[in-house]
Amino acid sequence: MYACDQCGKQYGSKARLSAHVFNYHNTKKYVCEHCGKVSTHPVTHKRHLMVHTGDKPFKCDICFKSFDRKARLDDHVRSHSDVKEFECDVCQAKFKTLDQTRSHRKIHEERRYKCHVCKFTSVKRYGLTKHYRRVHFMERPEPTKENGGGLQNGANVHLEHHMINNAAMHPQTGFLKH
Repeated sequence: MYACDQCGKQYGSKARLSAHVFNYHNTKKYVCEHCGKVSTHPVTHKRHLMVHTGDKPFKCDICFKSFDRKARLDDHVRSHSDVKEFECDVCQAKFKTLDQTRSHRKIHEERRYKCHVCKFTSVKRYGLTKHYRRVHFMERPEPTKENGGGLQNGANVHLEHHMINNAAMHPQTGFLKH
């Protein structure tokens, strides 16, 4: 066994110990000259710089779309194929990419956040906050009898239109019934 002399954690190989020391005890800092973000790993710093430079060195040979990471290119290339190698663990629906599978998986999650104005529901609190801003043109209210369940004065025609359109919303998924 190889022990870290800084924290005492033990590893089965010298290589793993070296990786631990580099990742957790490295004092070298990489500072972004554009925004000041500090990274402790050169690869993380290089990836961050791509945000500012727009560098996307990984290109799809089929449609020539560019990506900043090889893993994102690999995921994209699968979209050109008919092979669906990813499966939902709840309903066994199959998808071409991991991102598609993750996105689909959200329909099975409990929609705990409910709009006080219409029938919209969301899995995440931020989804409800975005809904209030985009549809009801207000910040997420605290519902009270005095404010009509959180509806602020000045709600406009878009709200009325939205409420009419969402009257047939599915209670579990929050999507419109067909």
